[in-house]
Amino acid sequence: MKSHKKIITFTFIFIIGSLSNIYSIGIIEAFFKFPIEILYQITPDEKKKGLQLYYEKQPAIINSRYNTPIEITKVDTIGNFLCFKTSDVSSTEIKVIRADSGQSYIFHNSITCGPACDSNITIFNDEWYYVPTEKAAPSLLKLSKLDFFDLEKAKEDGKNIEELIEKLTPLFYELHFSAEKNDLIVRLDISRLDGETKEALKPYFTETKTFSWTGSRF
Repeated sequence: MKSHKKIITFTFIFIIGSLSNIYSIGIIEAFFKFPIEILYQITPDEKKKGLQLYYEKQPAIINSRYNTPIEITKVDTIGNFLCFKTSDVSSTEIKVIRADSGQSYIFHNSITCGPACDSNITIFNDEWYYVPTEKAAPSLLKLSKLDFFDLEKAKEDGKNIEELIEKLTPLFYELHFSAEKNDLIVRLDISRLDGETKEALKPYFTETKTFSWTGSRF
């Protein structure tokens, strides 16, 4: 049993070393560089333990210094993606994307779900220094609730739906990164609208929009 665990550990270290040669920064390296102040005071030893448990296909639950359980739920080293749960209603995604310039960006996506889900993305460089959203993801700043509705089709049908769309407040956008691709999927929640308004908007509503990485930005 001990020798089996050693093989797993050595294989795990080999994978990390190999991937660091392929990417300017990989998801494993980004995870270990993740500042302890942001990552719930999780120590390097706990990070290593969590990843080893994950690759051993065991529940990858680790504890922060606040004694808060954190569970690593997905690691994709090819897609440079990692996700972990911080509670029953909240999770965090980390996505590393290399720009054509050679610069790597780390996208930190915090997701909280109650009656509706809401997300907040913060962008960092490969040393975990803040990067303004307009530099790497300007599409998010331009995003409007109108983007999820086919206003032209509604107009052809003789309907003015913009007044109905205005009822959609406050806004809750649920964002998720694709694990395999450099795509960002944005979902608009309209469940809080009254039934009549929801039914009137449904023929013109697209629940999700996908933003693809261009080589320099979303």
